[in-house]
Amino acid sequence: MELKDLYDGNFYHVCTDGNDCQTLMKDESDYSVALNYLALCSWRTDVSIASYCIMSNHFHFIVMAVHRDNVDSFIALFKKSYAMYFQRKYTLAKVMKYVRNGVTLIHDVKYLQNCVAYVLRNPVSAGICARVDEYPWSSYGCYFSSRKYGDVWKKVSDLNSREMRLYLRTDRELAGCPFLVDRSGCIIPESFVMVDIIEHLFRKSGKVFLLALGICRDSQMEYELTVRPVIRSSDLDIVAEADRLAALYFSGRPMSGLSSAEKCRMVKSLFFNYKSSVPQLSRVLGLPKDVIKKILGT
Repeated sequence: MELKDLYDGNFYHVCTDGNDCQTLMKDESDYSVALNYLALCSWRTDVSIASYCIMSNHFHFIVMAVHRDNVDSFIALFKKSYAMYFQRKYTLAKVMKYVRNGVTLIHDVKYLQNCVAYVLRNPVSAGICARVDEYPWSSYGCYFSSRKYGDVWKKVSDLNSREMRLYLRTDRELAGCPFLVDRSGCIIPESFVMVDIIEHLFRKSGKVFLLALGICRDSQMEYELTVRPVIRSSDLDIVAEADRLAALYFSGRPMSGLSSAEKCRMVKSLFFNYKSSVPQLSRVLGLPKDVIKKILGT
């Protein structure tokens, strides 16, 4: 099989650097907004999404486009759209300014298969979950699934102006956008992800797909013995615990209202009791990594 058998254009792996000093997703709604922007920005720039994984501090996309310029336009528009949303919600400016992105041309079928596996396995590799199918913010659930579109509410193009502002956080014209929206206002991934192409890539076989991702039942015992002990809490879990500790230690104040010195008092508890890490604590608490290392004596 050649890449041209899948798509008459080019495949690219798009990724952003992890922002060690800040989480880009502070709650579940942020992930939903990022997913909606992913779909809309791909449509506006004539780029197709083959696979994606949205992490708490970075993103991975496998996209298809005829021209490289479209890919550059897509990632620039996505970062700008999400940064504006993030600034409005959290009053934090320039959140994406120092988040660099890389774009790599995928040159053959085997490389594409490996890229898909790498993107979808990112949460497992990061120690966030045990299995790829446990992570809700990737395109894994779109492939080889009996579920087609789920709870369809409307087409994006049928939303009125108020609904577009409320659910999609946009005032831009979306006439002709074919994607589908569920009743919570989220664009349904199966309506914009190029599912058929990825399934064809893995020979229309769910078994081949699972083998490539390394999540077959045969690996369960190895996971139980070697992987599970190092699974860490997610950024959202650490944020929630930091807020709880802040309220407990500092008369009900939220973590966002604490000084750096006050945040430092929570470092050891979060690190030792909640399987956190230095980069994760740096993102969640907004403290420099060298300060956290000094507190932990590492």
